[in-house]
Amino acid sequence: MEIKGNLEVLKNLDVNGHRAAGSIASIQTDSVDYIAETFTGYDLANYNSVGQFVATKLSPSADLTDNIFQTGGYYTAQWNSARDGMIATSPNGKYASIRGFTGTAGTAGTATGNLERALGVYMITQHLGSGIINNAYGVWGWIDNNNTTNETGSINIATNFYSQCTTGKATGIIGTRYGMRIIDATGVGGLTNQYGLYIDSLAKGSSVNYGIYCVSDSYFGNNVSALSFTDRTPYYDGDALTELSKIKGIDGKLDHKTLPQFAQKKVKERVEISRDKIEARDAFEDIEIGGKMQKKLKEDIIEDNGFYKIEYETQEKDGRDLGAMVSILTKAVQQLTGKVKVLENK
Repeated sequence: MEIKGNLEVLKNLDVNGHRAAGSIASIQTDSVDYIAETFTGYDLANYNSVGQFVATKLSPSADLTDNIFQTGGYYTAQWNSARDGMIATSPNGKYASIRGFTGTAGTAGTATGNLERALGVYMITQHLGSGIINNAYGVWGWIDNNNTTNETGSINIATNFYSQCTTGKATGIIGTRYGMRIIDATGVGGLTNQYGLYIDSLAKGSSVNYGIYCVSDSYFGNNVSALSFTDRTPYYDGDALTELSKIKGIDGKLDHKTLPQFAQKKVKERVEISRDKIEARDAFEDIEIGGKMQKKLKEDIIEDNGFYKIEYETQEKDGRDLGAMVSILTKAVQQLTGKVKVLENK
């Protein structure tokens, strides 16, 4: 059956075959439901183009007698085969990948115009009512290795959130990449406690339980507080007293070049290199929050008796390895202890 134009369904519609919807869509043998359309909106009246729109509401008619759930859109993809789909053990070294939901957002290969923003996934958890939402989650990633009828299957590596980035153009580059970026809350409403990253106590691991495991260097632009720090610095076996006597200062600051070589370390620091005053109209960008467009100060723009655009660069500077200094000071105490014993024995 082919329908040219709109179709409104007020009752059940059972489609046994494949469906194509949209002016440029056609039946696809590898897609049960194929939607393809080109939108040409350019103003506020036509800016919100949607390929597929689902709107549902949950309105219980009586007090709840059980836990209930409502899902706006539900997708399931399952592997159902005795064949080996893991690359390490597959006979031909090939693998299978099951994806519950896949989406892409960006520019077409023929597009030459600039684009302000592209979002692969955009989720809003909204509270428009006057009651209370006890827990609101923007994204909940749940890995479930559980089945009451099958207790033998294992997951080798479970990653709730995986951040990946590729760049492969000859001249086009990525200016700055954030694996994850967390910004401050906005709006005129109240907020009591705020944590950019909060990790509960982890104890389930039988071997290790790390709240954060970082292989690369870490940089903190503000205060760091910890119950304790574990030092893994190698032992210093030089003349600590002589090396410490060489340390100097310049204008009330430590001259890092005079530190013992064992304690010298190059560090990277984000430094302001320019500050240009700009007009207020150029300082803000429009963002959508809760279905409403609001003004937000652009990245790297500050307000300081006017609006200024700040440019930064990462510079390498001389620093001090505190763990190494502890090792040097420990050696110095040992040397002084030896000298005291010599004096005591005279």
